[in-house]
Amino acid sequence: MSKTTLIKKHLIRPFLNGGSSAEPKWVQIKKATENTINMNPSTEDRDYISDEQPTTELIAYKMGVSYGVTTYKGEPDFELFYDLYKNRYTGSDAQKELLLAYLFDKVTVNGTEKYFTQKWNSTIVVNDFNTVGTVIDVDVNANGTPVVGYAEIKDGEITFHENEGGLPSFSLLASEPADWATEYAGYYTKDADGGFVSVAGEEAPEWAADTFYKED
Repeated sequence: MSKTTLIKKHLIRPFLNGGSSAEPKWVQIKKATENTINMNPSTEDRDYISDEQPTTELIAYKMGVSYGVTTYKGEPDFELFYDLYKNRYTGSDAQKELLLAYLFDKVTVNGTEKYFTQKWNSTIVVNDFNTVGTVIDVDVNANGTPVVGYAEIKDGEITFHENEGGLPSFSLLASEPADWATEYAGYYTKDADGGFVSVAGEEAPEWAADTFYKED
């Protein structure tokens, strides 16, 4: 039986780009007390003549996240939202890239954890600035189609890598590849924790089926 793990709130980390697409400056949303990802599905009932009752078809999703960020001056997430509030930005000025990093969905490669991540362009709507409740309420509405990939986090800084399949994936090899003798360092084994580790050594180790992996 596989081990089960409860997915807690800190394992889904939202970031907004306070810089540019060329030079991103990712600001983690930390001081919010809510992190519900609203899928906002669009459905349509179709009454097919062959059926007794209508069928609900799922047409699309319009994802968004609502945040109530505590008004701590000096906290990067509050400062970002306060700037939007203070300047009443609209149009493209109210748009920022959104990252959602899923820290429970990961693969480890050579000791570095890589987390499945989605990136959207988003429109940020400031709903209210509750000065009594010390909260600024915003909606972050995801636009268009997300870019998928993985993120690496080091010293609190996140780096996003676009990758069509999301996380890097690996295939177990049943037969020896033609370039094993010279390119063995481009293949991997698994460590005791299930992470992938590049084959090392001054020469290729003896080949063994169902032992080595290649990155897809």
